[in-house]
Amino acid sequence: MNNLVKNYLLATPSIFKVKNVIHSNYKGKIDHAAFRFLKNSNISSSYTLQPEIYIFEKYNAQARWYKDENQIIPRLFISRYMGKDVPLINNYSDYERINNINQYLAWTILFEGHINHLALEVDDIEQATEKCIKAGIKMNYEGGLYKVSGDKLLMQTATMAEPLKYTFRDGKTHYVPYAFVELVERKREGFEQDNAQRIFSSTSK
Repeated sequence: MNNLVKNYLLATPSIFKVKNVIHSNYKGKIDHAAFRFLKNSNISSSYTLQPEIYIFEKYNAQARWYKDENQIIPRLFISRYMGKDVPLINNYSDYERINNINQYLAWTILFEGHINHLALEVDDIEQATEKCIKAGIKMNYEGGLYKVSGDKLLMQTATMAEPLKYTFRDGKTHYVPYAFVELVERKREGFEQDNAQRIFSSTSK
């Protein structure tokens, strides 16, 4: 996990800008880390699988979450593409074609097992998010800026993914959306299916 976090931080410097901008609202805790897989993933045995299952028909994906309160990252949100056939991405044209059909799948083919995003816990998400907007940080407006659970006890916002220069199989490089930062104001455990699906769009091209 330490190496995964290190790689995320190196490739996603915007998290440091976000932390600096929201410092008075940031509770100093990482709420969760999110991953995407094409197949079943191996999770550290210290994390306990929770009962909820989240289904995302739009992307042919589903997710589970895991918890370990003794870890620096106490929650893991693990999603998986459920399709049987996974196409190859040999070049940027392949990527664009698949991305236009299913951007979740396109991202996962390129970056399976990488940290998709880290979520920072805040005490006033509206204030923190407005600070990000004023600082010029590009936010995710899919379905509205604020992703709010039905019970109003979980509020989330997210930045748009930072671009990363990726070398395709044909040897050519192009910038593609990589990882992003989420903000969470949490008054209950667990996640919200509709919130998560809207946040998935942070990796849209």
